[in-house]
Amino acid sequence: MKDISGIQVIDYQKALKRTEVLESVEHVRMAIASLLFIIQNAARFDVDDQKLSFELQQIGLPKESCESLSRSYKIEKDRLVAELKRQTLRLPSISELKWRVDYVLSSSKINQVNEPGVHLSMKLKGNKEPTTFEMSLDKFQVLHHELRSARDLMENIV
Repeated sequence: MKDISGIQVIDYQKALKRTEVLESVEHVRMAIASLLFIIQNAARFDVDDQKLSFELQQIGLPKESCESLSRSYKIEKDRLVAELKRQTLRLPSISELKWRVDYVLSSSKINQVNEPGVHLSMKLKGNKEPTTFEMSLDKFQVLHHELRSARDLMENIV
Protein backbone atom coordinates (compact mmCIF):
# COMPACT_ATOMS: atom_id res chain seq x y z
CA MET A 1 0.00 0.00 0.00
CA LYS A 2 1.33 3.47 -0.89
CA ASP A 3 0.31 6.87 0.44
CA ILE A 4 -0.22 10.03 -1.66
CA SER A 5 3.51 10.75 -1.94
CA GLY A 6 4.19 7.27 -3.32
CA ILE A 7 6.06 6.12 -0.19
CA GLN A 8 5.44 2.56 0.97
CA VAL A 9 3.40 2.52 4.19
CA ILE A 10 2.56 -0.30 6.54
CA ASP A 11 -0.89 -1.85 6.32
CA TYR A 12 -1.41 -2.34 10.05
CA GLN A 13 -4.56 -4.43 9.61
CA LYS A 14 -2.62 -6.98 7.56
CA ALA A 15 0.25 -6.87 10.03
CA LEU A 16 -2.10 -7.51 12.95
CA LYS A 17 -3.79 -10.34 11.06
CA ARG A 18 -0.46 -12.01 10.30
CA THR A 19 0.84 -11.67 13.86
CA GLU A 20 -2.32 -12.62 15.76
CA VAL A 21 -0.94 -16.14 16.36
CA LEU A 22 1.88 -14.67 18.44
CA GLU A 23 1.22 -14.64 22.16
CA SER A 24 2.39 -11.16 23.14
CA VAL A 25 3.76 -7.86 21.95
CA GLU A 26 7.19 -9.11 22.98
CA HIS A 27 6.86 -12.07 20.61
CA VAL A 28 5.88 -9.70 17.79
CA ARG A 29 8.95 -7.58 18.51
CA MET A 30 11.18 -10.66 18.48
CA ALA A 31 9.65 -11.81 15.18
CA ILE A 32 10.23 -8.39 13.59
CA ALA A 33 13.79 -8.23 14.92
CA SER A 34 14.46 -11.70 13.51
CA LEU A 35 13.09 -10.72 10.10
CA LEU A 36 15.18 -7.54 10.09
CA PHE A 37 18.27 -9.59 10.94
CA ILE A 38 17.56 -12.04 8.12
CA ILE A 39 16.87 -9.30 5.57
CA GLN A 40 19.94 -7.26 6.54
CA ASN A 41 22.17 -10.30 6.26
CA ALA A 42 20.59 -11.25 2.94
CA ALA A 43 21.53 -7.80 1.63
CA ARG A 44 24.98 -7.99 3.20
CA PHE A 45 25.71 -11.33 1.52
CA ASP A 46 24.01 -10.42 -1.79
CA VAL A 47 21.23 -13.02 -1.62
CA ASP A 48 18.71 -12.73 -4.46
CA ASP A 49 15.01 -12.23 -3.76
CA GLN A 50 13.94 -15.74 -4.86
CA LYS A 51 16.48 -17.40 -2.58
CA LEU A 52 15.34 -15.15 0.30
CA SER A 53 11.71 -16.15 -0.30
CA PHE A 54 12.64 -19.83 -0.33
CA GLU A 55 14.70 -19.52 2.88
CA LEU A 56 11.90 -17.65 4.66
CA GLN A 57 9.48 -20.42 3.67
CA GLN A 58 11.96 -22.95 5.08
CA ILE A 59 11.69 -21.36 8.53
CA GLY A 60 7.90 -21.63 8.43
CA LEU A 61 6.57 -18.30 7.15
CA PRO A 62 3.53 -18.45 4.86
CA LYS A 63 4.34 -18.36 1.14
CA GLU A 64 2.32 -15.15 0.61
CA SER A 65 4.28 -13.35 3.34
CA CYS A 66 7.60 -14.60 1.97
CA GLU A 67 6.80 -13.44 -1.54
CA SER A 68 5.66 -10.04 -0.25
CA LEU A 69 8.85 -9.61 1.79
CA SER A 70 11.07 -10.71 -1.08
CA ARG A 71 9.35 -8.27 -3.51
CA SER A 72 10.00 -5.39 -1.13
CA TYR A 73 13.54 -6.67 -0.59
CA LYS A 74 14.18 -6.71 -4.35
CA ILE A 75 12.91 -3.14 -4.73
CA GLU A 76 14.81 -1.74 -1.74
CA LYS A 77 17.96 -3.92 -1.80
CA ASP A 78 20.25 -1.27 -3.30
CA ARG A 79 19.16 1.35 -0.74
CA LEU A 80 19.54 -1.17 2.07
CA VAL A 81 23.07 -2.10 0.95
CA ALA A 82 23.99 1.59 0.70
CA GLU A 83 22.66 2.24 4.22
CA LEU A 84 24.50 -0.77 5.65
CA LYS A 85 27.74 0.48 4.06
CA ARG A 86 27.12 3.94 5.52
CA GLN A 87 26.65 2.46 9.01
CA THR A 88 29.77 0.30 8.82
CA LEU A 89 32.46 1.23 11.31
CA ARG A 90 35.17 3.17 9.57
CA LEU A 91 38.30 4.25 11.29
CA PRO A 92 39.79 7.59 10.30
CA SER A 93 42.84 7.40 8.08
CA ILE A 94 46.16 8.90 9.03
CA SER A 95 47.26 11.84 6.90
CA GLU A 96 50.60 12.43 8.61
CA LEU A 97 52.77 10.35 10.93
CA LYS A 98 55.88 11.55 12.71
CA TRP A 99 57.97 9.58 15.15
CA ARG A 100 61.18 9.80 17.07
CA VAL A 101 63.08 7.70 19.55
CA ASP A 102 64.29 9.39 22.74
CA TYR A 103 66.82 7.86 25.06
CA VAL A 104 66.05 8.92 28.62
CA LEU A 105 69.11 8.98 30.84
CA SER A 106 67.36 10.21 33.96
CA SER A 107 64.27 12.09 35.06
CA SER A 108 63.14 14.28 37.93
CA LYS A 109 61.68 11.17 39.60
CA ILE A 110 64.36 8.59 38.86
CA ASN A 111 68.10 9.29 38.79
CA GLN A 112 69.02 6.60 36.30
CA VAL A 113 66.46 5.49 33.69
CA ASN A 114 68.61 4.52 30.67
CA GLU A 115 65.64 3.46 28.55
CA PRO A 116 64.56 4.36 25.04
CA GLY A 117 61.09 5.78 24.52
CA VAL A 118 59.13 6.19 21.31
CA HIS A 119 57.28 9.42 20.62
CA LEU A 120 54.49 9.21 17.97
CA SER A 121 52.52 12.08 16.50
CA MET A 122 49.79 11.40 13.97
CA LYS A 123 47.35 13.67 12.24
CA LEU A 124 44.06 12.07 11.28
CA LYS A 125 42.21 13.19 8.15
CA GLY A 126 39.68 15.83 9.11
CA ASN A 127 41.46 16.81 12.34
CA LYS A 128 43.60 19.91 12.60
CA GLU A 129 45.45 18.91 15.74
CA PRO A 130 47.73 15.86 15.81
CA THR A 131 47.31 13.07 18.34
CA THR A 132 50.55 12.63 20.27
CA PHE A 133 51.68 9.96 22.70
CA GLU A 134 54.78 8.32 24.10
CA MET A 135 55.47 4.72 25.00
CA SER A 136 58.28 2.49 26.12
CA LEU A 137 60.23 0.45 23.59
CA ASP A 138 58.55 -2.75 24.82
CA LYS A 139 55.07 -1.31 24.30
CA PHE A 140 56.06 0.00 20.88
CA GLN A 141 57.29 -3.45 19.85
CA VAL A 142 53.96 -4.98 20.95
CA LEU A 143 52.05 -2.27 19.02
CA HIS A 144 54.19 -2.83 15.94
CA HIS A 145 53.66 -6.61 16.11
CA GLU A 146 49.88 -6.23 16.56
CA LEU A 147 49.59 -3.77 13.67
CA ARG A 148 51.53 -6.14 11.40
CA SER A 149 49.28 -9.04 12.42
CA ALA A 150 46.16 -6.95 11.74
CA ARG A 151 47.50 -5.92 8.33
CA ASP A 152 48.29 -9.54 7.43
CA LEU A 153 44.79 -10.64 8.46
CA MET A 154 43.20 -7.87 6.41
CA GLU A 155 45.27 -8.77 3.34
CA ASN A 156 44.12 -12.40 3.61
CA ILE A 157 40.45 -11.34 3.72
CA VAL A 158 40.57 -9.80 0.26
